[in-house]
Amino acid sequence: MPDDTQGARYLLGIEPLHDTMRFLGQHSPSEWDPAHLARQHTTAQAIRRARSYRPPTVATPPASWMAHISRLEQRPLFQQLFDRAGVRIAEVGLADLIPIQPHVHFAYAQQRAAEPGTALSVCLSADPEPISVQGGISEDRDDLAFTVTTPDLNLAVTEARLDTLHGVEVSFRVSRTSVFCQVVQVGTHLILTDGTHRAVGLLAQGAATLPCLLTEHAEPWQLPSHLDPALLLGPHPPLMRDFLDPALHVPHTWPLRRKVIRIRVDQFVLAADGTTS
Repeated sequence: MPDDTQGARYLLGIEPLHDTMRFLGQHSPSEWDPAHLARQHTTAQAIRRARSYRPPTVATPPASWMAHISRLEQRPLFQQLFDRAGVRIAEVGLADLIPIQPHVHFAYAQQRAAEPGTALSVCLSADPEPISVQGGISEDRDDLAFTVTTPDLNLAVTEARLDTLHGVEVSFRVSRTSVFCQVVQVGTHLILTDGTHRAVGLLAQGAATLPCLLTEHAEPWQLPSHLDPALLLGPHPPLMRDFLDPALHVPHTWPLRRKVIRIRVDQFVLAADGTTS
């Protein structure tokens, strides 16, 4: 069995075995004994079916959070994303939250949880987070491009603007798409939709609760489509603590990947009728 201290963990017993084996075969260089993996899968299924779902606790923020929350609510990004009813800041029991994805890079989860600050600042940052990137502008006679690479796979082009006041100025904003830990409540089920790696890392450190933005009284269609909503909302969903239980996940080799973002300028001339010239 691979050593996952620098690798990943994939939850067993929640997806069909052939889906798990296809994922591992396509994405991991680790070698597997199919018969052994099948036995692990069956064991994990039995463990999950034998337990009943108990919703995690939900608590209002303690008084010590108030100054941080005030700063958080002043962030333009927070106001842009959550200036609507139904979202509140809460402290939720971590171990029994339901994850929307069966796979985490465990080493990266530990790294995210170890970022400077408290669990509150890691999960609900009141300040813009520094972004680690390499690259920049490349310019020659035939090519003008902006290229960055980053280990943060949540980095993406999140905004583009066109200003024609002083010529034509085009600007792009590159930022994280997953900034705040978010929990969605559908019925009695509390599902972690953003911040899985931070949550796993904090749980591995012994944290009992997760600071988060809680969306109450959500509908099933509001859930991301990583796993079947029928599984997430059923009587035996996966739980965050499964990532720490060797009987419920399989470790495998997963080298850290990098995101590449490239914005390139293309210039050409069209004839009046739209054909190239």
